[in-house]
Amino acid sequence: FGSMFLFAMYLVSARGNLRPGRLWSYMVPLYTAGGTFCLLMSLVFTEPFRAYSTRDLGFIVGLGLIPTVLGHSILNFSMRVLRGQVVSIVNLGQFLFAGILAFVFLGEIPEWPFWVAAVLVASGASIALGSEALKNEGSE
Repeated sequence: FGSMFLFAMYLVSARGNLRPGRLWSYMVPLYTAGGTFCLLMSLVFTEPFRAYSTRDLGFIVGLGLIPTVLGHSILNFSMRVLRGQVVSIVNLGQFLFAGILAFVFLGEIPEWPFWVAAVLVASGASIALGSEALKNEGSE
């Protein structure tokens, strides 16, 4: 509940910063605060400052750039052009892409609960988005 509440607040903040040029002034402090919090938590729970292999450093940079900077930038930008409900519903599909990437890059085959969840989320999203499209079509 807490994470979904914070995610809702994140989307509300994105919606409030939709004017051109304002999104970056909102996202940079947000990423800085998030990164600082994660660093502090890593100091408590792990040993973050150790020698990492080149491969591990590549994964760290990749995780920092692709899902965080690129993914959240797209999510925030999509709040500009799509309704918040549509963005939230489409965002539910993140685990589908994670499963596909785990298969492609790590050779991991998802177990049956993944497939059940995938069918349920895809079905629910298609119903919700389909009804949204019908509602928009009827209002024109």
